[in-house]
Amino acid sequence: MIVDKVEKVNELSLEEIRQKLPDGDDRAYLTENGTRYTVTLHNPTSIPEAAFAACFSLVETNMMKMYKAAECGWSASDKRVEMREPPTRYLIASPESAPDTVAGFVSYQIDWEEDVSVAYW
Repeated sequence: MIVDKVEKVNELSLEEIRQKLPDGDDRAYLTENGTRYTVTLHNPTSIPEAAFAACFSLVETNMMKMYKAAECGWSASDKRVEMREPPTRYLIASPESAPDTVAGFVSYQIDWEEDVSVAYW
């Protein structure tokens, strides 16, 4: 059943997910301008509070206008709760020279809706 597959994926620990990534660890990347970035994996309980705040700020800056125009509207408190849902995972890019800085991120959830597995990015 599809729910079982989704639950199995969501039960993976961060270490089990890291082992499935290329090289099985957090990664470092070099950009064209020579800046090196580290990409780290987090869940809602492992993400540092400052990083969570930076991710929320990016969402608010880049998405609030779109949400306000949509039927669902924008609620900062609802978005924070959604970003803390247990199946949420974060890939956070930080400059190696400033590891506590969030340069960008992607968050995702694997879930199911109407008996179809879905990935929310």
